[in-house]
Amino acid sequence: MPRIAIRNPNRTILIDDNYENLVFRAKYTAFFAQPALGQLIIRTQDLDVPIINGIPPVLALRVSSPGTATGHILRTKIIGSTLRVTVYTNISVDTGDCTFEVYAFDTPQAQSTGSGVVILRNKSTGRVTFDSDLRYLRVVDSISGTSATSRQYDNTRKHAIVMGHLQYSVTTDVIYLESSGAWRWIADWNYITTRWASGLLNVVNMRKQVRREADSGSGGGSWSQSGFTLFVVDVTGF
Repeated sequence: MPRIAIRNPNRTILIDDNYENLVFRAKYTAFFAQPALGQLIIRTQDLDVPIINGIPPVLALRVSSPGTATGHILRTKIIGSTLRVTVYTNISVDTGDCTFEVYAFDTPQAQSTGSGVVILRNKSTGRVTFDSDLRYLRVVDSISGTSATSRQYDNTRKHAIVMGHLQYSVTTDVIYLESSGAWRWIADWNYITTRWASGLLNVVNMRKQVRREADSGSGGGSWSQSGFTLFVVDVTGF
């Protein structure tokens, strides 16, 4: 049992000294302008997010476009005390611009300076579990499924998503092109990506194909993960 517990009128515990909610640390942005016809298209950017106390932050993503551009976090890589976040968009000459906002969340212990009017510490560990000066992760919805969907939220608020389970399928093959006398590696990707238009969230199934030169006829295979789960979080004012 917690030593201190704050309950709502329904007697549900909102805050206690055992539970640690995640705390907003910083926002990182990336912007992709719609390319002109014939212009080189760059679809990825890297964002470097510091790691505090050796624990990578939880990332919430908001991808906005006035058109049809979508985006997602392509990969993350730990480099020393930095988490390198690579974002990807399907932007093209007719999709409109695309803006990424990545929100980093840590534990209260990683962010607290102990200056809040209310500070809670776990008796056993001494860790800060609540500091009233901090801004906390607010989950307002969760969405699970296997196909594209849309959902409307209050457009006077700002929302982002935390991906809990990613749906994807990848099929690769290596083929020999007799016309050119060369091997080609081919990969077909199907994956879930998102776009916000004001308060409307669009969850979209996208397909991408990659082709490049190969040295031999080996390297084919299939990998997949069915079903996605994402959490919608309120980031108004962050």
